Amino acid sequence: MLGKQHFLFCGDTASPQFVERIPFAALAIAITSDDWDHDWLIERAKTVIVFPESDLKEQLIEQLIKIFSTPRETVIFPWLPSKDMIKIAHKLKRQIFAGDPSLERCLEAIAQSKLTSEPF
Repeated sequence: MLGKQHFLFCGDTASPQFVERIPFAALAIAITSDDWDHDWLIERAKTVIVFPESDLKEQLIEQLIKIFSTPRETVIFPWLPSKDMIKIAHKLKRQIFAGDPSLERCLEAIAQSKLTSEPF
């Protein structure tokens, strides 16, 4: 848990351990350069946006969150290619369900968010 309100999973976000905890969300943003095992997003989010990691810009993340969700709604990030994604969504007052198979990227996102973390 981050900041007692966000869920961060350091592991495979296609696994049942992650998917079963995800509530219905206003938005899912999947930025990937890897293979795709995330069809479950279609059933868990009103809007699903997928684009390649090479197109990633922090301003784009912020714009998409503002356009496709409102404060207090849930946003899903099945990968964290930018260490600022959690920070941006938190600043915009969204509840975050995020994960990444890379422990290093999870730790970078926690540090960048400046939120307290505790085991769930």
